[in-house]
Amino acid sequence: MIDEMDVASRHLNVCIHYIHNCGKCSKCKRTLLILDILGVIDKYKNVFKLEYFYSVKDAYINKVIAKNGSNELLKEIYDEMVKTKYLDKWKESQSP
Repeated sequence: MIDEMDVASRHLNVCIHYIHNCGKCSKCKRTLLILDILGVIDKYKNVFKLEYFYSVKDAYINKVIAKNGSNELLKEIYDEMVKTKYLDKWKESQSP
């Protein structure tokens, strides 16, 4: 898996808009959410703009939840969120 490849944490580039990962585009957000689910997002702080992702993370998770039945890529992420109990932890963090 990507989280086991040390070289990826220094050179991974998935962005569809820029040479460097913007953290804003759909591909960056999808990749960052997966890395967060896997618990390795901090390893990628040098190749992604994490501050932007964190500012839109909750909205993106809500999108994944809303579209998991109609979008195959988001369904895979949703299924992994459920499997790893990431979704439960996230929901708990949303409680007042």
